[in-house]
Amino acid sequence: MPWFLDDETEGTLEQRLQHFTWNHMKENFTAVIDRNPTRDGLFKVTLVQTTERGKMPLEGEIDAAGTIFFFGHFRSATDDVKSGRMKAFEPFLAHSPVTGAANPAVTVIEFSDFECPSCQHASGYMPSILSKYGDKVRYIRYDLPLVSMHPWAFSATMAGRAIYRQKPELFWAYKKEIYENQDKISAFTIDDFARGFAQSHELDLKKYDADVNDESLRNEILRGVGIAFTNDIRATPTYIVNGKIIDAGDEGKALADYVASLVPKG
Repeated sequence: MPWFLDDETEGTLEQRLQHFTWNHMKENFTAVIDRNPTRDGLFKVTLVQTTERGKMPLEGEIDAAGTIFFFGHFRSATDDVKSGRMKAFEPFLAHSPVTGAANPAVTVIEFSDFECPSCQHASGYMPSILSKYGDKVRYIRYDLPLVSMHPWAFSATMAGRAIYRQKPELFWAYKKEIYENQDKISAFTIDDFARGFAQSHELDLKKYDADVNDESLRNEILRGVGIAFTNDIRATPTYIVNGKIIDAGDEGKALADYVASLVPKG
């Protein structure tokens, strides 16, 4: 994904990127550039976006002249794209909500946002697959709150993780309740809504409050969003099945069919 910096002719490479992102996106970014050239002669860049929730790192590459920035990284034709992408996601998957088979034949990762209407519509896809293949399929929810677009998605994510830390099985009821009430929730009500859910399900509210305000968890989620964007996940919901990005299709039929094709018969 190229950004053409032709109009940015003054200052350092870092300053040109900062000016470009502000002028074209009205977002505050700072750039950290590694000037050791890649095999393509480019410099690796970490763009740090300042959001209301904290700093979100994104990765890319820029030419030495500062005329073009590529969001993401180049791969050679011989690279194993699937394994490289999954390796980048591993640290975040390790702490993500998971359910289903302990030793799965199929692993489905859903990149999802609690405030996203399309995610709400798709929220029934995986329960039906798990009810059919629960002993063969594992489902991992990778939180991808779109912080620049959805004002309460990040708060819902933090609350969900706080619930998952205390009672993993309860997280799925929370997910269902959020989507069922998505049109009624706002940035002004999400905190009370989520805490009310935690209280009504008899969670330790002192621990819940601490987890909701855990800076390390907040930073981990922001890093996870940045890594997802850098590795070709740019919309919600997105599904990866056994390492391959899959289009869910109409009403999730393509996703269900693909999972079925991977499940061992008999």
